[in-house]
Amino acid sequence: MSITLTAANNLLIEFDADRWTMQVNGSSEPAVHADATGLRYTSAFASARRLEPGGLAADQITMVVTGWSDEDRSWHVGLLLDPQYAATRGGRWCELARWTTLSGSEAESAGRQLATLLQRSFRLVAPEIVAPTPAPAEPNYDFSEESVEKPKHEVGLNPLPLQVGEWTVSALYNGMQWERTTRWRNDQLIRGVFFAVLTPIFALLSLGAWFSPYANVQPEWLPLLGLGLAGVMLLSALAAFWQILSSPTTTIDSRLRVIQQKRRSSNKMIQSPFEGLEYVLISHTLVRKQNADAERMIAAMEVWLHVYSPRRGFIQVCNSEHIEGYLKRNLKMESRRPLDLGEIDTPAHHAAAHVAQAIGIPVYYEER
Repeated sequence: MSITLTAANNLLIEFDADRWTMQVNGSSEPAVHADATGLRYTSAFASARRLEPGGLAADQITMVVTGWSDEDRSWHVGLLLDPQYAATRGGRWCELARWTTLSGSEAESAGRQLATLLQRSFRLVAPEIVAPTPAPAEPNYDFSEESVEKPKHEVGLNPLPLQVGEWTVSALYNGMQWERTTRWRNDQLIRGVFFAVLTPIFALLSLGAWFSPYANVQPEWLPLLGLGLAGVMLLSALAAFWQILSSPTTTIDSRLRVIQQKRRSSNKMIQSPFEGLEYVLISHTLVRKQNADAERMIAAMEVWLHVYSPRRGFIQVCNSEHIEGYLKRNLKMESRRPLDLGEIDTPAHHAAAHVAQAIGIPVYYEER
């Protein structure tokens, strides 16, 4: 028995036990045809979805997903592609069709049948249901001295954007991004130019003194010292420029469900799907601390933030040498523990909580 469904953008999806097709209403041939061996599609569809011409084998598809998106208030059916294949196109998610209806029954039916036909796993991402807020209870006021509690430092999660030392963490329409601040890049650029200008000056003055026809400079080793300083300045200039080129930009894409990291100095991109990530770890080393009040201390620390993948190991998102915030007094950190912003409250730890929240994994902190 064949079933025909109508999707957005004038698309028709038809499927039975042996095939699954999608075409524009009125066209003579389907844009996508699926059977047990995989997908075949037209060149126009391949170009629009950044796929290789011809088709996809079933083993190049990891999962079929039907999910609700709050961004466009629509149901989407698509494919989660194999990581090796996806690396050539810049993302694992490949959308096939969408529905603008509130009911997801048609989208779920189309996705499940496609997964069954391809013998791939199926995932349904339903919209979050917000529980109604219960009516407030009748207040019971107690003004006795025993009922008065000491004030507590309740810490809520600070919204993005956040500045974590020389890093900026900003929100994107599809997730969040970590990158160096403009001030840090400008400082490195000025440092590099400064040493690059001084290098030939010191080198020329030293060589001029060495080969001068007049009396030797005293002491005689002074030109050698100048050449040595010129070499150190050249290395400092190169190091400053390399810092700019090698600094990573990390994107956490909640739509494609991947974390991506790339550097200006390389075309290579580190990419890991959310399904392969286990937890976020933020570690620190205390530099100094001083009293703030009866319950907290002001602390300065160096922090490292990593996302752990069993396959790739620790993916470093940032390292900052000077982060200031609050630390609970007499806090003992003998082992790794779940992050509690009431115990340790810095911009870096708020940002780590945002990362874990975006990916959907736990976050831990520890002292090195």
